[in-house]
Amino acid sequence: MEWRRPAQIDMQSYMPSRGPGAAPIKPSLIKPGSALPGDVVQGALTNTWFLGAASALSTRPELLASLFVDHSPACETYGVYTVRLYKNGMWNNVVIDDKLPVTTDGHFLFSRCKDPSELWLPLLEKAYAKLHGCYECLMQGSVQFALQDLTAGAPQVVKFSDPDVDFRIKNGMMWKEMDALLHAGKPITHSH
Repeated sequence: MEWRRPAQIDMQSYMPSRGPGAAPIKPSLIKPGSALPGDVVQGALTNTWFLGAASALSTRPELLASLFVDHSPACETYGVYTVRLYKNGMWNNVVIDDKLPVTTDGHFLFSRCKDPSELWLPLLEKAYAKLHGCYECLMQGSVQFALQDLTAGAPQVVKFSDPDVDFRIKNGMMWKEMDALLHAGKPITHSH
């Protein structure tokens, strides 16, 4: 494992269709219109619970962007980001550099976006790991707590095996409730 700045990461190999001799890929925090749930790619870390929350958050670009306190060009130039995360009842500003863990051949070790030049996911994961002590601390967790840490919202867990939920599904109320949450802009995800 090595730590490299985005310009030193082999992003070209993730996009072979660009062909040899293509212009270098310029990394950026969030590319307009590209943060989508299917853009989350898991790495060597078994943190699907966190990635599920990040994927749900990516459906709300304004919430995702609000986590990065300053995303000016200076951040990319100097490689320093401040990420706002909610923990223990308050917002915490977590300052990180943009050095990311990679394999010795320059590939992302942990999570990345489908477009490897989009850095919001690996930087968010790094800040979340720092808030919790290290990357290893992210190996266990729950989607609802990660969503709470990312939004300061109160997560609601719905167990489809509960008799009340089964009744609400059969009479159509559950779908109306979920539709209302979606129209209100609330992120929704599932866990196993």
